[in-house]
Order: sequence, then C-alpha cells, then structure tokens
Amino acid sequence: MFELTGITLAFFGMLSFGLGDSLFVLPAKKYKEEIILFWEYFFILLISIVIVYISKNTVMEQNISWTILFPVLAGLSEVGGVFFLMKSLKRETLGVSIAIASAYPLISFLYNHFVFAESLYFVQTISIFSIIGGIIILSLTSIKLSRLSLNKNIFFAFCSFISWGLLTIFQKYSTFYYSDIDTTIIMEIGSGLIVVFTLLFLKTQLKVKFKYLGTILLIAVLLFLGLFFMNSALQSTKASIVVAIIGSSAMITNVIGFSFYKERLFKHQYLGILIIVVSLFCLNFFS
Repeated sequence: MFELTGITLAFFGMLSFGLGDSLFVLPAKKYKEEIILFWEYFFILLISIVIVYISKNTVMEQNISWTILFPVLAGLSEVGGVFFLMKSLKRETLGVSIAIASAYPLISFLYNHFVFAESLYFVQTISIFSIIGGIIILSLTSIKLSRLSLNKNIFFAFCSFISWGLLTIFQKYSTFYYSDIDTTIIMEIGSGLIVVFTLLFLKTQLKVKFKYLGTILLIAVLLFLGLFFMNSALQSTKASIVVAIIGSSAMITNVIGFSFYKERLFKHQYLGILIIVVSLFCLNFFS
C-alpha cells in the first residue's frame, strides 16, 4: 500500500504538469518569457505564503541550516526549465519541445543508478537507450541519409531537459531533510522571491491582458500542485519510479497539442515522440 500511494501521487503530479505545460503555448506566443515568468512566480509566491500562513506546522518553525540550499536550487532549476521551455515554444511546436524537455527522467535515472546504486532492469536499460534514440530522431529536420540536418530550433528544449533533470536531483536530496509540503514551500518561495525581485529590479515591462493573466494563474496553480504531488511521491517510493511517471506527462501535453492546437509534425517526429513516451512508460512500468 505504501508503494501504491507513492505511485498514485506521482500520477496526480503527471496530470498537473501535463495540463500546466500545455497551457504555456497561449501566453508564450504573445509575451516575452520574462513577463510570463514574473506573473507565474508572483502567483506561486502568493499561494506559498497563504499556505505558510494557514498551516500549523511549516518549515518556518524549523531550524533551517545549509540544507535549505537543496530545495532552493531545485526551485531555481524549475525556473530555468520553464524559462527555456517558453523560449523553445516560440521556435518549435509544443509536441517536439515538450517531448525533449520531458525526457529529463533520463538524467535522474542515470544519476540515481550511479550515485544511489538503484538497480536497472534489462527493459529499463533498453528504454534509456530508446529515449536517447527518440531524442536524436526529434533533433533532425530530415532523416534521409542523403541530407541529414539538425533542427536548430530545439536548442532551448535541450536546455529545459537539462534544467529539469537537475531539478529532480536537488528535489531528491531535499526530501532527505524536509517534508513534502516544506520542500515545495521552500522551492516556490525561494524561486518566487528571486524571480519577482530580479525582474522588478531590472524594471521589466510587466503589462499583461486579463485573459492571459487568468491563464498564467491557472498554470501557476497546476505547477504548484504538480510539485507538491511530486515531492510527496519522492518520500513514498523510489526516485526513479516517480520521475518516470512525472516525465510521462508528455503524453497528456502531446495529445492536447494535436487535439486543441492542431499541431502537425514530420512523420519521423511523430515516431520520435512515440518512442520517447513509450520508453518513459516502460521505465515506470518495469520499475
């Protein structure tokens, strides 16, 4: 039952991240990344402060030491992943961008295998190589041997992939010292304060139409919930299982991209996305 609880929490996190990531397309096409980032983390900061205020047992009542660096660094890695994803969405489709960015469990799996000695089954090993193969396929604008060419538009998707990979590593260390809600609160307050005050100091233009502000608020709520479910799951089961399920949020995002945004890709890109999504599922299922 303990294991099932962790998997269920990770599943809820997958749904939250999948829906939240799919909504980035709307404001990303209209506004600069800095503007969206400011309002997103302004709302997340407000949510975190409200939870701290109404909660009777929060991190604010604990003796904070150097270990606070882990959730803070996790928060900044989260910000980096979101920032680079939005930059990628200005140049590439949601399907391609999110498929590459959401493959970050690859980083966490390899890290946990070599550092925490978490075992990998044969199917998991095959899945890891399949994810790498899927990413390579997505990286090409053409797979014809006569004219192989690299898709330069996915550079920022790779940056998001690396940043979110670091997020899962710092989150795992954070859960050694803090509870699920405390980890989430420190991550979001720390990253929120840094983002909001940095952009205010730089005097960034922050005007946003009301309808887009509502979309950004919904994104903030969904991502906050996603992080909370993810941190809760990390305390209940193996990190490799959690990040595999969370990374499968690409399935939801891609379905939304195809159904609602009417995205159309090259045939080999559909193949690359399918390979990545199926391989992420196998990493989870065979754990």
